[in-house]
Amino acid sequence: MNVNPVKGMREFLPAENRLREHVKSVIMATYEQQGFELISTPAVENIDLLTNSEGGDNLQLIFKILKRGEKLQLGQPGLTEDDLVDLGLRYDLTLPLSRFYANNRSKLHAPFKTMQIGTVYRAERQQRGRYRAFTQCDIDIIAEPSHIAECELIQSTAKVLCSLGFTGFKVKISDRRILSTVIANAGFPVDTVAGICTALDKADKIGWVKVENELLAAGFDQAKVRVLLETIRGLCIEDLESQGVADDIIVPLREVIAITTAQSNSQYEIAFVPTLVRGMGYYTGMVFE
Repeated sequence: MNVNPVKGMREFLPAENRLREHVKSVIMATYEQQGFELISTPAVENIDLLTNSEGGDNLQLIFKILKRGEKLQLGQPGLTEDDLVDLGLRYDLTLPLSRFYANNRSKLHAPFKTMQIGTVYRAERQQRGRYRAFTQCDIDIIAEPSHIAECELIQSTAKVLCSLGFTGFKVKISDRRILSTVIANAGFPVDTVAGICTALDKADKIGWVKVENELLAAGFDQAKVRVLLETIRGLCIEDLESQGVADDIIVPLREVIAITTAQSNSQYEIAFVPTLVRGMGYYTGMVFE
């Protein structure tokens, strides 16, 4: 009998768990000091909620749960996967938070500053550093329309990292609409912008040569691709207006970078990185990591 954990899953010895729990306690204490309140959401959600979300590639990685008992009618002809499942395991904590807030909004104050720490599940292909179950920690501010929310999220997370002994790290920040605007102004069709953004987002991981090769393999004109990459690689905030980016995008971004840089006390770096887009469809404006 195979006694190893299922591929992509992990188990932890007592010493490892003590370390993990210490890290978790530091994270929770620091966020609580910043006014974030802990909530819990279930690991299982209705499949319609999961599959109709803007989860990007994660929608292909959902662990789906079969219907049970009389609901599972295997004898019916022409059954599809959708007919056999009604639930699934959460692939992140943001979607459950959205449902939680919609369900409990009348009981919560505004703005609502919340944190979650929990296990999420993705049917990943097993590879180094990629797991099918792992712990996520999220903080969110709901019903705060100003960009002070972004400043607070960045400062609070940086404070956690510093409390854990990390310094000299970099916080990358951008706005998804910047890259979309630059790509569209470079003459690429609107329906290709999302795919090009995804390719550009990989630049810091795979390098610009491979990004260029990926775009050329997708059938884009070589001259256009090279002009776009040259523009993006040299893009700084001072260039955004000339690239057609609107002031209501530029001004808040400048302010967030200025405020968070001042708050950093030189312990970490705040950097504008135009290729940062993040992977989820529900990220529509300012993004950071």
